Formats: sequence, C-alpha cells, structure tokens
Amino acid sequence: MSGAKGQVFLTAQQLGKALMISERRVQQLVKQGVLYKEGRGRYPFLPNVQAYIRHLRAQADKTEMAPHKTEIILEEEKARLIKAQADKAELEAARLREELIEVEQVEAMWSRLVMHLRQALLALPGRLAPQVITAQSRQEAEHMLESAIYEALTELADGEGPTPDEERPQPTSATA
Repeated sequence: MSGAKGQVFLTAQQLGKALMISERRVQQLVKQGVLYKEGRGRYPFLPNVQAYIRHLRAQADKTEMAPHKTEIILEEEKARLIKAQADKAELEAARLREELIEVEQVEAMWSRLVMHLRQALLALPGRLAPQVITAQSRQEAEHMLESAIYEALTELADGEGPTPDEERPQPTSATA
C-alpha cells in the first residue's frame, strides 16, 4: 500500500515479515512505543524499519555494557559482605565486653518484673480492705489506696522485687 508523499504502509503481518518478527511482536513493539502505527492496520514502512534498527542497536549496547555492570554489582556485593562481617565482629566484641545481652534474657527479666508487680498489686485489696472500710471519708480511702500503690511500686523500684543481681542476664559465650 502507498500513501501520500510516496510513503509505503504495510499491515502488521507484512511489517512483521519484513522485520523477521511475528505480527504479535509488531503489536507489542507498537505498545512499547518502539514502532509506529498510523490508523487501523497502517504501519509506515521506512520509519518502522529505522525505529526497529535503533531498538536493536540499543539492545546490543545494553548487552555490551552487561559485563561492566556485572563488575559494578560484584564490587557492591563485596562491599556489603565486608560491612556485614565488620558489623558481626563489632557485635561479638560488644557481647564479649558484656555490653550486649540476648533478647530472650531481657524478655525473661521483664516478665519476672511484671509478675512481681502484678503480685504486689493483686495483694493490695486483701491487705487494704480492713483499713479502707474504717475510713471516715472518700478522700481518706483514696489516700490509703494511693499510699499502698506507691509503697508497692517503691518496693519494686528499691529492689524488693527481682533484684538486679539475681536478674542480671549473663552474657552468652562467644562463638567463632
């Protein structure tokens, strides 16, 4: 088919044969913006041949650049590995200096602390009921309760709960 100004138009099937690709691939390349389509089933021959050559050259350039990219990626991965090894060594040194403890040990210590707090708070009603019942006013009852709660919290803060020496997590042994 010919159009205005001597431009030749082909169908997708004809263009595919000329470029040695399938009709479906022609349509894909049009969607990708590589090839051009003017109207329904009209593909300008010369602009599409030139566009396809540019596309193939760009693909070839990417392939030629691949070894260089691989070297860059390899260097980046080596740097990440070296950093990870250095970070691991720093953590191990900190653990040996007893600056770090295991998460499980901290969780166990906090669990015991919370358990002691719970026990202290749950003991308050039985201990305070006889006193609160004899209170002369609401304010006096509130004051008794408040004092007992602060006393329980102070006991825990002063170490009458789990003691720091008993609860201090032990550092783990170093591994190579």
